[in-house]
Amino acid sequence: MPSKIIYHNACFVYFCETEFAFKKKKKKKKKKKKKKKKKKKKKKKKKKNNNNNNNNNNNNNNKNNNNNSNNKNKVDRRSSPLVNLNRARGPRVTHVSQDDRWTQGKQTNSQT
Repeated sequence: MPSKIIYHNACFVYFCETEFAFKKKKKKKKKKKKKKKKKKKKKKKKKKNNNNNNNNNNNNNNKNNNNNSNNKNKVDRRSSPLVNLNRARGPRVTHVSQDDRWTQGKQTNSQT
């Protein structure tokens, strides 16, 4: 029994789905092109400037100088931001010998 009827030049052509009848050509499958993977660009490492070390040293020196200078309004960051350096140091004491350290500058009879 014919499965399809094809009209061609006003003639009936019976198309039978059997092995010897008009064989359909198999369509070739197109090969998919593989996408090339993009290479990741390596990030360049930034060169460290040798000046950084020098700057740090200079800053440290400056800090030391500032601590020694008479800036009364400077703040001691190590203890708390609200404490003045003068308070953090304690009361100012004139040069006292080791024996008189506890008297905070009051004269005692250390010579006798």
